[in-house]
Amino acid sequence: MSEFIPLAGALAGYFDKALDELPDALRKRVLQNFPTKYWDEWTPHQRRSEAEQLDAQDVAAHEEYQEIKKEFLRRMHAIEKEIEEWKSVDAPTAGDMARKKKKLVKLKKKLAPFKNQLARGDFPGLDENGTSEVPIKPPGHLNHDPEMQTRANQIAAEQKPLTRRPITRNMVANILAEERGMNVETVLRRIRKQW
Repeated sequence: MSEFIPLAGALAGYFDKALDELPDALRKRVLQNFPTKYWDEWTPHQRRSEAEQLDAQDVAAHEEYQEIKKEFLRRMHAIEKEIEEWKSVDAPTAGDMARKKKKLVKLKKKLAPFKNQLARGDFPGLDENGTSEVPIKPPGHLNHDPEMQTRANQIAAEQKPLTRRPITRNMVANILAEERGMNVETVLRRIRKQW
């Protein structure tokens, strides 16, 4: 299980600092979690309180996400194991060979969504029976992020007077990804062109 570092713990000793006085890594985490204007307007006590509230939500979500991920990987490995078992099955007759090939095709089709989910880095949820294979994002994960969208709209407005070129979604996503220390593709999934 990956280690979760609470924001309040990471910010210990920095609650009285302005955003631009924080170390780069902490500044990126603050920008990912709070609008810039709030951090600089809040008192140190408010900053600590907000970080602790966020941590309480994040710890629960992180633990639940790790359980979902663990179950997802267990199910994926079970299918991979079944594929390996079927590959080693003897098929002395043409009928046996046809059944073997048919079963392997079926298992590989069943495995494909798992491989795709794993490549994207998001893991499906499970129904009450623990058998759902419908790709569902983990709790708290949304493709469209309203707070990130607000910042994207601000960046677009800031860039308009600086360039004669049209403000593209990619241009805004690159700036936002750099600000937040995120992958550009992740940002592109979370914002829409609203300018």
